[in-house]
Amino acid sequence: VDAAVGEVRRILDGLRPAPLDDVGFVAAVRRHADALGPAVPVRVDAEELPPLPAEVETAAYRIAQEALTNVARHS
Repeated sequence: VDAAVGEVRRILDGLRPAPLDDVGFVAAVRRHADALGPAVPVRVDAEELPPLPAEVETAAYRIAQEALTNVARHS
C-alpha cells in the first residue's frame, strides 16, 4: 500500500495543475486563497508575471499552494 501511495503521489506531482492553464498563475493562486474560506481571509496582491517555463510555473504554484494551505492549517 505504501508503494502504491508513493507511486500515485509521484504521478500527481508530475501533472500540471489545471488552474494554471485555465486562468494563469496569479489568478490560480488567488483562487486557491479564496477556496480557504472566510475563516482564513487571505488577499493575494500580485501583478501578472512575465511568461515562465511550464515547470517553473508549476513548481511556484505548488509552493504557493502549500504555503497557503499551511496558513489555513496552522492559523
